[in-house]
Amino acid sequence: MVTAENGREALERLREAESYCVILLDIMMPVMNGYEFREEQLKDPKLASIPVIVVTADGRAKERAQQLGSDLFFQKPLSPPALLSAIRRFCPPAA
Repeated sequence: MVTAENGREALERLREAESYCVILLDIMMPVMNGYEFREEQLKDPKLASIPVIVVTADGRAKERAQQLGSDLFFQKPLSPPALLSAIRRFCPPAA
């Protein structure tokens, strides 16, 4: 697991790595918010296909997140078992 303080840092880390199976994305972040991050992610052919699970306290964000092609949406507070189940959908267990 890799974390980032903001969207810009997340893009940098994603571009440095070989691959990731899923991105957990908060909408409310400093420097570059989740919407801005997602728009930039979709412009990058290497990153565009990585599934995105939006996790946010902003209940009004669901429609916009769907418009930007997020794969799943969770509103905080959320159920940890439900989030783990969603992550497993995209990330197979390590051998």
